[in-house]
Amino acid sequence: MIPLCIISDKFQFICLCIPKNASSSLGKEFKKSQYQSYECQYDRIGKEKVENYFSFALLRDSVTRLLSAYQEISLRQEMSPRKDGKSLLKEDKSFYFMDDTMEKFHAFLEEVQRHK
Repeated sequence: MIPLCIISDKFQFICLCIPKNASSSLGKEFKKSQYQSYECQYDRIGKEKVENYFSFALLRDSVTRLLSAYQEISLRQEMSPRKDGKSLLKEDKSFYFMDDTMEKFHAFLEEVQRHK
């Protein structure tokens, strides 16, 4: 998967969007007209912009990011399937339902590793 970024020619910046690192919030903010920004695949940015624009990304604590991904997958599997109809990992939706046991979370981690 090629990473997306948000570019503003007006303010000369490139924001690299990393999933589960405020990428949705950044996208909402930068879609406001004052930024005059647009999304682009990183590998399609011209060399001149890469060399001359200010580039940045937001990084999140890795444990918090993992827990957020687990929560999102759990809720998505329980509430509604993906738009493309494909399962994220296991077909058994009950597997992802969050509970307060470490065993369930460890099983989730093993499943993610299996699909890597």
